[in-house]
Amino acid sequence: MTAKDIMTTQVITVKSDISIKDAINYLVRIEISGLVVVDDNIKVIGIVTEKDLIVAYDMLGNIHGPINDFVNRDVISVTEDTSIKEIYDLFLQHNIKRVPVISDGNVLGVISRRDVLKYILKEAAKEE
Repeated sequence: MTAKDIMTTQVITVKSDISIKDAINYLVRIEISGLVVVDDNIKVIGIVTEKDLIVAYDMLGNIHGPINDFVNRDVISVTEDTSIKEIYDLFLQHNIKRVPVISDGNVLGVISRRDVLKYILKEAAKEE
């Protein structure tokens, strides 16, 4: 099994000039923990997480500024052909909650810890 078998393909992407408030609204409304940030050509430039937005609010004292300064640009990503084992090893090694699946700079999907847990349950059920 590889990334393409378990990734979520409906990915919410945002640009780095959206407000902290709008980013928080996305996370709360959709019940996700991070957003993929893209440039004008829809190429991935980073990720902004719940933690990043809390830091932004703490530093600025408001939610009206853009997320740009709080985007993590050191993105750990995978390709469609990355094995599930490699993906959960990344989660463990880097203490991250999600990885975007990227091809030629474009986001194809996202894999979260929950996606990996669903895979583990599915595999365990086969053994029973």
